Amino acid sequence: MYKIESRREDQIKRKDGAMNTAKDEVQSLLKKLPDNCTIEDIQYHLYVIEKIQRGIERGEKEGTVSQEDVEKRFSRWTTKTERFEG
Repeated sequence: MYKIESRREDQIKRKDGAMNTAKDEVQSLLKKLPDNCTIEDIQYHLYVIEKIQRGIERGEKEGTVSQEDVEKRFSRWTTKTERFEG
């Protein structure tokens, strides 16, 4: 028998501060997906949720960059003709 070890805590913090278990998150996802979804669809959505959650956690720990700072950084990487004006 295999023991599944989580890389993260077994609970996920919701926007309202309450905690959901990983199982709660999966059940919520399954309710939102169409009945004819594939295993690959489910895996993809779980992957995206995991990446978003990690990004949020990293932002909380390390801080974030403002939109203005990102635009300044990107402006150094692009030429005047490539830059989107909008």
